[in-house]
Amino acid sequence: MIEIFPISPEMANDFVQFTNKVIGQGYYTKSDFQDILTHSTKNNLCTSYVARESGSIIGVRITFPPGKWTKGRGNGLSPKLWKVPIESVGYFQSLFLNKEARGKGLGVQLSLKSIESLKALETKAVVCHSWVESPGNSSRKYLKKLGFETVKTYERYWFDVDYTCPRCGKPCTCTAEEMILYLD
Repeated sequence: MIEIFPISPEMANDFVQFTNKVIGQGYYTKSDFQDILTHSTKNNLCTSYVARESGSIIGVRITFPPGKWTKGRGNGLSPKLWKVPIESVGYFQSLFLNKEARGKGLGVQLSLKSIESLKALETKAVVCHSWVESPGNSSRKYLKKLGFETVKTYERYWFDVDYTCPRCGKPCTCTAEEMILYLD
């Protein structure tokens, strides 16, 4: 049975092991996890979630509420193109699923939990950077399914992130599509 929980401090080791396996070695560290936990929490409400099955993490949705973020993990952000001010916008930092969990709606479930938390914080919109080269275009497909619309595309978005991309190695030369979902 799959269970979805807000992230919590005791998940640090499992979180880092999971992200190393799924997205690439070193993308997130234990220090990054602590920052994620801090930036995911506003008014005692956590907006980032993990999915567990048989005690193991099988999915992660990292989400930051308004006022707890200023940019994405890579290079590029276009708040002047949004219909609402950045101060009222949450950010979908990352969504990762293990191979066995993909294509079963778990990414949508995790994202809806985050959106529910963002709405409780009176968030007006949520923005993200979708991985254009994701297998089968899954990143953009599920975001479009949720109602996200494209804002702008950024080539080599993660180029300066110090990690080994599972697709292109190091440095990462993948493309990001900035997308937004208005919550009103």
